[in-house]
Amino acid sequence: SLGNVKTAALAIDATADAVVLVGVMSLLNAAGRIVWGATSDKIGRENTMVLMFITLAVGMFAFAYMSTIAISWIAVMAIASLIGFCFGGNFALFPSVTADFFGSKNVGKNYGVMFTAYGIAGITGAFVAGPIVDATGSYFMAFVVTGVLAIIAVLFTLVLKSKRKNV
Repeated sequence: SLGNVKTAALAIDATADAVVLVGVMSLLNAAGRIVWGATSDKIGRENTMVLMFITLAVGMFAFAYMSTIAISWIAVMAIASLIGFCFGGNFALFPSVTADFFGSKNVGKNYGVMFTAYGIAGITGAFVAGPIVDATGSYFMAFVVTGVLAIIAVLFTLVLKSKRKNV
């Protein structure tokens, strides 16, 4: 999440520019909301989610790799921007998908329940990743696990897409 970017940037020696990194990632997060939303209007929500989750997985695996080598600031900025761009898509796509699957009558309540998972993930992610980072001195496994979870999200999205066609 954006809250962890500064710490991750500092861990890979992007010290002085960590604030710039968070700012750029936030801008791409905002752009991602618009671009992923517009993309979903053109190619469908599930197709867009698959594309977004694959892009996120690539970014996370790239960050995992970058945490093991000496890298340029530009590479860190590019991958962080890509990840921020994908995070923004969540806020465009998830409310729409909630309405698509459960109807618009109770979309506020349904999305509120669904979005609670985002909060739970934010809390548990820190509790899981923190001790791993403390033990290993690296964010490598945190990035790998997040990349794997993004791939699992692709699979779940494909299952949802097939179920929706059968409804």
